[in-house]
Amino acid sequence: MIPYNARKVRIVAGLVAFCVLSVSLWLAYPFNYYIRRALVHLMPKIDQYPIFENRIVKTGDPQPWPLSEYYNKLSIPDKYVKEFDEYGTIAYVIIQNGELLFEQYWDDYSPRSHSNSFSMAKSIISFAIGCAIDDGVINHIDQPVSDFFPQFGSYNGKQMTIRHLLTMSAGVDFQETYTSLFSPTTQLYYGNDLGKIIFGMKQIEEPGVNFVYQSGVTQLLAFILEKATGENVSSYVSRRLWMPIQAEENALWSLDHKDGSEKAYCCFNSNARDFARLGQLVLNEGQWNGTQIVSEQYITDATTADSSLIFKKYEETNRHYGYQFWVLEKNGMKIPYLRGIKGQYVFIIPEKKAIVVRLGHKRSDRETDDRHYPADVDIWLDAAFEMLDETPKHARLIFGGDLMQHIPQVNAAKDNSGGYDYTESFRYVKPIFEQADLAFINLETTLTTSGYYTGYPLFRSPKEIVKTLNDIGVDVTVMANNHVFDGGKNGVITTLKLLDAAGIKHTGVFTDSRLFVRNHPLLLQTKGLTFALFNYTYGTNGLPTPEGLSVNRIDSFTIARDLALTDRAGIDCIIVFFHWGYEYFRYPNEEQKALAELCHRYGAEIVIGSHPHVIQPIIAHKNTYTESSGEEIDYTDHVTIYSLGNLVSGQRDRYQDGGIIVALDITKERNKPLTINASYTPVWVRLPKYSILPPSVADTITMSTPERHTYEQFINDTRQLLSPYAK
Repeated sequence: MIPYNARKVRIVAGLVAFCVLSVSLWLAYPFNYYIRRALVHLMPKIDQYPIFENRIVKTGDPQPWPLSEYYNKLSIPDKYVKEFDEYGTIAYVIIQNGELLFEQYWDDYSPRSHSNSFSMAKSIISFAIGCAIDDGVINHIDQPVSDFFPQFGSYNGKQMTIRHLLTMSAGVDFQETYTSLFSPTTQLYYGNDLGKIIFGMKQIEEPGVNFVYQSGVTQLLAFILEKATGENVSSYVSRRLWMPIQAEENALWSLDHKDGSEKAYCCFNSNARDFARLGQLVLNEGQWNGTQIVSEQYITDATTADSSLIFKKYEETNRHYGYQFWVLEKNGMKIPYLRGIKGQYVFIIPEKKAIVVRLGHKRSDRETDDRHYPADVDIWLDAAFEMLDETPKHARLIFGGDLMQHIPQVNAAKDNSGGYDYTESFRYVKPIFEQADLAFINLETTLTTSGYYTGYPLFRSPKEIVKTLNDIGVDVTVMANNHVFDGGKNGVITTLKLLDAAGIKHTGVFTDSRLFVRNHPLLLQTKGLTFALFNYTYGTNGLPTPEGLSVNRIDSFTIARDLALTDRAGIDCIIVFFHWGYEYFRYPNEEQKALAELCHRYGAEIVIGSHPHVIQPIIAHKNTYTESSGEEIDYTDHVTIYSLGNLVSGQRDRYQDGGIIVALDITKERNKPLTINASYTPVWVRLPKYSILPPSVADTITMSTPERHTYEQFINDTRQLLSPYAK
């Protein structure tokens, strides 16, 4: 007889063997494929893409990020280094002003290393949906999902739409859990049949009511994208997104099985530099190198929280999610961002013209109390803010003088088709304006589309001049001058509409109170600096202000009040552009001097003038500051340019046949005063095409003896007047 204990051991062993065999047989069934993989690989990891089949997302014309002049001259502040390590950071990248400012990598990861985006891929799908709407293969954002997949119809009479999928308000039964072996999220990640899970989802509540984060609805968006475009997701994203943004490396999108479907809700594998391009595309409002990749309106809507929804988890208004993009508020700034479960982030910071990318192995399990984002977000953003504040800011401003249009100029611009082309007139100064971060001119004419053109004394000029201004890189026109009302009310309205259509900003004259509030002062941002531009004129040649319009007129009390009420908290530099002085006088009068002094006293760093139609002096106001070493440093803290003269006009008398283009290099460093370095380029206007010639061109071309004499006389006159700034 077998002893009792031995029988007991045999029975237990048999039961264990039976259980093992049963589980093995159960796991062997095809529908348990994902469980086998989950048990082998456990929790998802950032570098698991080799265990999946992948499809290449091809790049085209790859372009590296231009390097900032301050590239990697800073380091992560010491107080954050420990947390960077504790959270397993592998990459940290900062882009500012479209340039690579800082990058650091850990654990043998490099600028070319691929890692998983996880849920940042959801934002890529959102970009693709925007492209598909632009392409017309999806009708609009409120198109019913049933147009593509009839099984997703209505609930309580309300149709499920693409908007509901984008905003995670579809009302389906998908359970988003990451720790359960049997959750649909685990099945999506480790499984081999995405469609079975997605098309098994049921509608359980009215769509468009509750925000509930669900990876399944992003996957459904991807299936819609495939059906609408006739392409797999990787191919479409490559063609419409990855190639146009000139990614440096091909990406890999993991599939559910060989030649299968992309795991669109996650699993886009790329590197930190190229992930940063997605943020830059948002910062560029959907543009890349002047080409609109995704419509500006779609980008705006996608990165704005849909406050019509309830954030169901917290039973409060949704303030945190748009179209597959997260949104947070910090330090008074709205920051859209892409987010992945292991601490993958791309932050877009418009106020600082910056993108911050953080990739790593984990993120905080704790959320901020009332802002509902992972607590580690504050680490990555606070470190970036401190580094960005330490970075010196530099911008180049270019100012051109009076742009006038006498009738001989208009006739000279007429082309063979009967239209007008100003390319030849501005050809040689285009390289100068293209050096600017912001370029300004005084537009001393009105524009018309009627074909009826007039010169002095009432200027009405062809609309084509705006195209040329846009082409050479003019960003801003000042409009408060004595010819602003030459075309009457319609002339002002037409001129401003043409400028708006070309993306050229303007100030000085306003068609309604809203425009006045928005553009007085005109706030301009570039290279991390913010400028406030004011513009005033002495008068309008006796023409009354048309009803409903307003123009800023010179009044010392008004100017002092405007400057005194300017909130300097977010403004680095104030510019005041005057239309003032006596025509054809080469030196400023007492009123000009008094106004300039008033402006500087009330905080304006730059005062610039137009109207005399001749060049007047540049005055640089010097100051000193003391370095931490005790050394005293001389610098220019404000500048007065009394008159730029004519950029281009029909005037041919001595001193009037040209002007200067002034470059102001503005630098701001932490704990140091703002400094201004002024330089100028003389420009002379040559007939018959009214070509604006800098010396780099005029000194090298053939001229008649009288022409050469007139040109050299202009150059000598200019350099004698402005000798401290002669090049």
